[in-house]
Amino acid sequence: MLLPVILFDFAYKVNAQEKKATFGIKAGLNISTMSAHAGQAKVNNIDPTAGFHTGLTLDFLVAPQVYIFTGAEYSIKGFVINESQDTDVTASYFQIPLTVGTKLKMENWGIVLNTGPYFAYGLGGKANKGSREWDTFSEKLLRNFDFGFLLGLGIERGKWNFGLNNEVGIINALRKNAEDITMNNFNVALSAGYKF
Repeated sequence: MLLPVILFDFAYKVNAQEKKATFGIKAGLNISTMSAHAGQAKVNNIDPTAGFHTGLTLDFLVAPQVYIFTGAEYSIKGFVINESQDTDVTASYFQIPLTVGTKLKMENWGIVLNTGPYFAYGLGGKANKGSREWDTFSEKLLRNFDFGFLLGLGIERGKWNFGLNNEVGIINALRKNAEDITMNNFNVALSAGYKF
């Protein structure tokens, strides 16, 4: 009679340790720009700008030490075009990462490595050049949809976590142009988060 109780207690403890899904929140800093080319030549007059991101996270265990990392984020990115009169561009996105990775655990610490695609949709933003202003996501500038890949490195300590992600867009973010110009989002994101 005692054996089933012991087995149930053991199974409960193992299940608690190997939690399948962990939800969390995060927020942090973006340093973003555009990687731009005119034909084969790199465009060098585009500088980075600072923004931020915040959102919900989900870590889902799919196999021993293998996780899917996803969630939903609100992310503000942008860039500056250096000309005789600068153009400042901000762009806010709803973004969903969908990466695969692992957690290397050492006592109370953990190292998180992950990579995979992200999907983003532009919600709004403004471009300013002197007294002129127009919508970022318009016929004059960027398309709403963005897609790319990210590489992430993180550290976990108990329920707290800190991460560094590098996001590289792989589709041309520029909506229309007559000079064979391509622009791809590039972002470095530093974040802090909490797992429930």
